[in-house]
Amino acid sequence: MSLHLIPLARIFHVRAYYVTALAGSIISFVALTGLTGRHKLAILGGGMASVMWLSAVDLLRHADRMAAESMRESWAV
Repeated sequence: MSLHLIPLARIFHVRAYYVTALAGSIISFVALTGLTGRHKLAILGGGMASVMWLSAVDLLRHADRMAAESMRESWAV
C-alpha cells in the first residue's frame, strides 16, 4: 500500500520515502495475508498510522538538512 512512495523517493531524492514504503508494505502484507479475524483492519490502520506519523516526525526533524542538501544538488529538468 505504500509502494507509491518509491517513485516519489526517486523523483524528489528523499531516502526516507524508501524506508516508509518498505515499512508500510510489510505492515500491509502481514495484516492482509497473515492475520485473521475482525481486528485485522484495526492492526492495519494502526500500523500504517504509526509508520506515517514516524515518517512525518523524521522528515520534520531533518527538513533543514534535506533542504540544504537539495540546494547543493544538480537536478535534471
